[in-house]
Amino acid sequence: MEDKQADSTDLKWMDVLLDAKQNNPAIIEQKRRQLLHLGKLYGLTHPKTIKCSQQLDKLINLSMRGQIV
Repeated sequence: MEDKQADSTDLKWMDVLLDAKQNNPAIIEQKRRQLLHLGKLYGLTHPKTIKCSQQLDKLINLSMRGQIV
């Protein structure tokens, strides 16, 4: 069940990026929590955890560049 939840949030990544422009802190926090969940569930070196970490990095970088308001 938890695996399906992680997969479904992964499929919505483009929606997350679009929504991030409207509510940056909440989206970053949501992705951070997802990363913690995946890290506990699969371990830190699992491809799903790494992918989520990269997505979080992208959100933070966009935020720091001012591309997400």
